Amino acid sequence: MNPAASAAPTARLDPAALEAGDFPVVDGPDYRIHLTPATHEKILGHARESLKAEVCGVLVGRARRDRQGPFLEIVESIRGEHAASQGAQVTFTHETWAHINREMDTRFPRLKIVGWYHTHPGFGIFLSQFDTFIQHSTFAGPTQVAYVVDPISAEEGFFAWRDGKIEPSRAYWIGNRIQVFEPR
Repeated sequence: MNPAASAAPTARLDPAALEAGDFPVVDGPDYRIHLTPATHEKILGHARESLKAEVCGVLVGRARRDRQGPFLEIVESIRGEHAASQGAQVTFTHETWAHINREMDTRFPRLKIVGWYHTHPGFGIFLSQFDTFIQHSTFAGPTQVAYVVDPISAEEGFFAWRDGKIEPSRAYWIGNRIQVFEPR
């Protein structure tokens, strides 16, 4: 007998017979973030190039809305060429911004910088005081995010603005696959 053929549809389940729990994604105040698979792979490739010092770049896309509310669509990234990196800290230099602005003007004139990414090789996913300073001073728009990747542990996560503070985003999407982020 085929087990799938004898399975009862979920509509017939008695909720009282099921163990209580929390769904891993809370539909609520979180700003929904969508990253294309190609852009995700591009950023991970850049992250793996340096396992000793941080690398960075910007996220390119647009803020949009649907019937559920606002969301961010990230469709491209630009490497932070010429960024100054000192182990556990990365800085966008004037040369970095000149490169980013040329790329935006020539390749992405209809898109916007919607945030930034950087790595924490071996340090985990969080925003340091310096990262928070960069977010507040450079990526302070209400739709701008920070994306952190640890290429050693293969962890990653987004941070978005909520009530005037930059907070971890509990979930984001890569293509049609949901990623749950649980900061430590």
